[in-house]
Amino acid sequence: MFANFSSQIFLLMIFYLAQSFKEILNMNEPLNRRSFSSKVLSAPFYSLNALSAFSSSNEPTEKMTVVITGASSGIGLDAATKLSSMGQDVHILCRTLAKGKEAALKSGAKGYFECDLSSLQSVRNFAEEWGDKPIDVLCLNAGTAPATKGKCQYTSEGFEMAVGTNHMGHFLLSQLLLGNMGKSRVENPRLVVTASSVHDPDTPGGDVGSKATLGDLRGLKSYLEGDKTFDMVDGAQYDGDKSYKDSKLCNVLFTLEMERRLRASGSKVKGPKLSHSHDNFFRGRSARIASAPALLQAPAYSGTKTRSS
Repeated sequence: MFANFSSQIFLLMIFYLAQSFKEILNMNEPLNRRSFSSKVLSAPFYSLNALSAFSSSNEPTEKMTVVITGASSGIGLDAATKLSSMGQDVHILCRTLAKGKEAALKSGAKGYFECDLSSLQSVRNFAEEWGDKPIDVLCLNAGTAPATKGKCQYTSEGFEMAVGTNHMGHFLLSQLLLGNMGKSRVENPRLVVTASSVHDPDTPGGDVGSKATLGDLRGLKSYLEGDKTFDMVDGAQYDGDKSYKDSKLCNVLFTLEMERRLRASGSKVKGPKLSHSHDNFFRGRSARIASAPALLQAPAYSGTKTRSS
């Protein structure tokens, strides 16, 4: 029915989400929507568009190897351009080599690769191509937002497209490249996740239209039990608006659990500092983004809350 590899990574992803829920449910306070949001918002993600708290004196003095997904446009392209202008070794991952080549020419990136996050095999192919080369900063930035109306679209493995691309593809990529980050020569290599405030029903954007919720992960359970596809994580009828918001909630829960695991294992890979931002990554919109020093030198995890998009 499923490739063994897909089932294994799928199970591991569910375990991460379940662990995040467990941590949230262990709060010493009643669990309501606001307390849930407060806990989730303390996850250590760092948006790509958060230079405002950093001056030019914060620019790194050593060259770093930076890998960025979704760098063909928007925040990713802007970050790649700024990092390249600072002399960093930037490598961009795009759905096709053609898009990657075009983005590399625009941004000045050192390298480009094909990595279609809607295909776990494509993610594996990239990881194999990259080999054992060290990575100093891994930016999980790519994202897709489906039409709010219309039929559900699926990834190669049968995952709903937004959750499959924005979360599952990145989840696998991070698992495959953590060893490369461990080989980094810098003291604290960075894992960076681009999140969005729409994962939180109590924020502007998140409180418009359908609200993000993963329920009891029933949709994922059905997939594992034999369904060839899943439309929604919570098992509900397909909702394009909600699927994107759910994918960003998955991103935040994943980051929360990843940071906990990295701390517990004593890994030198650190969770990024939280940042306050109101920008978005959607294509075609002007970007007041200047992220490079923040990406490379953000301090280790802080408990500050954020509204990021």
